[in-house]
Amino acid sequence: MASMTNLDNFKKELRKYPFVVLVGNIVTEEALPSYHSSINGTEIFHDKAGVDDTPWSIWARGWSAEENRHGDLLNKYLYLSGRVDMKQVETTIQYLIAAGMVKRETAIIHGNTASLAKQHGDANLAQICGIIAANEKRHESAYTKMAGKFFELDPNGMFIALAYMMREENRDAFSFNV
Repeated sequence: MASMTNLDNFKKELRKYPFVVLVGNIVTEEALPSYHSSINGTEIFHDKAGVDDTPWSIWARGWSAEENRHGDLLNKYLYLSGRVDMKQVETTIQYLIAAGMVKRETAIIHGNTASLAKQHGDANLAQICGIIAANEKRHESAYTKMAGKFFELDPNGMFIALAYMMREENRDAFSFNV
């Protein structure tokens, strides 16, 4: 019975701020694991089957799983509110996922949502988004360190890889068939 009371209180609190912010957060999380597939399909990483035991492959699978959990948690939170047409949210995500966002923006968005939730008395959502924001900051730090190491080891190769990824990302951003 206490769980139902908590859910009712949760739904009342969720009414106090815009759902569009939370939907935007879900879009950022849902897009990120798709990058894992794109990166693993390159000649540099060669983990096309997703079972390689290289440090990169192991790390990338863990990262992708964590990002998936972020999206799932936010998705379930919205679903339990009963205030959002989740079919519309999922359809919107399919169309917006190509736009993507980088880690810094993702961390800022989740941090801002945590602050907004806290201001409106929703401690659960504030904690969820705060934890996700902290994870995104860790990811940004890891990417920065990896890129720095790659530039140190092979500056020419890193510039070529970076140019390739930017070209592919821009070309592929609108090629999803949804």
